[in-house]
Amino acid sequence: KDTIIFIHIEKTGGTTFRKILDDIERKGLAKFKKDVDFPVSIISPPTNNKYITIIRNPIDTVYSYYNQQLINETQPYTNAAKNGLITLLKKSPRCRNNFCQYYSGFINENVDERIFNLAYENLKNFYAIIDFDNFENGIKKFCSQLNYRIVNISGENKSNYVRKKQIMI
Repeated sequence: KDTIIFIHIEKTGGTTFRKILDDIERKGLAKFKKDVDFPVSIISPPTNNKYITIIRNPIDTVYSYYNQQLINETQPYTNAAKNGLITLLKKSPRCRNNFCQYYSGFINENVDERIFNLAYENLKNFYAIIDFDNFENGIKKFCSQLNYRIVNISGENKSNYVRKKQIMI
């Protein structure tokens, strides 16, 4: 009950955030469950626990993941990425509704309306949701809730991908 559970979706700043959570824990300000690939628990939903997450535009998340696969030869889908984004989208389950799967707790199922709605309802009960597009301010706000003064936020797994703004004509 007292542990705050971090739902970490890849390429959302989670590695950087976990280092901050480690420091908060070392100072005794809170306890966290922060394993990678840890979805919302079906038997222990956000109405019964404190969940936190970082939300990012799914297109940006997938494209960042694609770049990570291309850059780092040790990644599981490097070969698929080298054959193009379309091939990666077909091969990697990480590119298919990852947010809905993790926030619903049904990580191995195709997302349908039921799973989407469950994820949406679960998110309404999260203790904190940090917006990737406002990462630094979101982290600072979360840390202030725990009386933790953050000094430095540095990206750990940052790729060079920058979203291009669409120009309306």
